[in-house]
Amino acid sequence: MTGTILYIFYILVTFLMSVVFLIPYLFFLLIRRKSLVRKYVTCVTGFWARNIIFMTGSRIKVSGRENLPDSDEICLIGNHQGYMDIPVVLGYVPRRTGFIAKKELRKVPVLNLWMIALNCIFIDRKNARKSLTGIHRGISRIREGSTLAIFPEGTRSRGPCMNPFKTGNLKLIARAGVTIVPLTINGTYRVFEEKHRIHSSAITLHIHPAIPTSRLSDQQQAALPETLQQLIASALPGPPAPA
Repeated sequence: MTGTILYIFYILVTFLMSVVFLIPYLFFLLIRRKSLVRKYVTCVTGFWARNIIFMTGSRIKVSGRENLPDSDEICLIGNHQGYMDIPVVLGYVPRRTGFIAKKELRKVPVLNLWMIALNCIFIDRKNARKSLTGIHRGISRIREGSTLAIFPEGTRSRGPCMNPFKTGNLKLIARAGVTIVPLTINGTYRVFEEKHRIHSSAITLHIHPAIPTSRLSDQQQAALPETLQQLIASALPGPPAPA
């Protein structure tokens, strides 16, 4: 428990200190240097995320890096085992990656600025129409050159097995012709969710080959949620999760 308390204290301290690192970001934004903004935010958030994982005593093995397209115009689709999934994506997928987040986080000082810098999409989860609008906004940002990550399970599985995918967002992405890069994350649930305290874990991240949805037939688009779930589950230990 002491280790968990110290870890939380460490996160809070580094979080407050990150205000200093917002100054260059705001300057690059002011002078409209989009390329510098992208590189700077990717570098800073990636370093922070890798450090957060390192401080848990965990180690991570990444495979399939060669499958990552050169373009930033992609949608990362992955399973969601625990809180540490986001640092894994930020730290080991070299892209400025935004996430779908609940609108309440937009009110959290400092955190909201970093989330805006990452091009996160804030949605009202209690309002289906506004959530749909948020997904359309995310698709527009991907087309403008941003990377967006989505966890279709909708919540943490808190274990090695996957929950069924929610298909609505995936169908919208497929119809929009967005390139999808599936991710399989394993071991993050052991960092906190398994024992409800910080614990080291062997974490793996596998990057699957990209799927250009614009090349899919109508039938393939309709089957995409099931295809993605089976593909992502195939890199997990044990039997595949039910679709």
